[in-house]
Amino acid sequence: MSEDRKQPGVAFWASVVVVVLLVLYTLSVGPFEWTRRHGMYSEGPTEEILCAFYHPLTLLCNIFPNSIGPALVWYVGLWIN
Repeated sequence: MSEDRKQPGVAFWASVVVVVLLVLYTLSVGPFEWTRRHGMYSEGPTEEILCAFYHPLTLLCNIFPNSIGPALVWYVGLWIN
């Protein structure tokens, strides 16, 4: 007796990739802040571009100040302390 199971499709794997990339993006803000605080970026276009890259996380913290904000501040604090 064999069951005919449907294999995950392209939409499923695309969703998995998007979720993984969003998690990695969020987790990468900690190392970015660490390198920034240790002076690895000079005041200039590189730092501005990276700050702009992470600006959506700042917006999320402002939109959800009671949930995402404290969690992200806590996580970044692990890196900068």
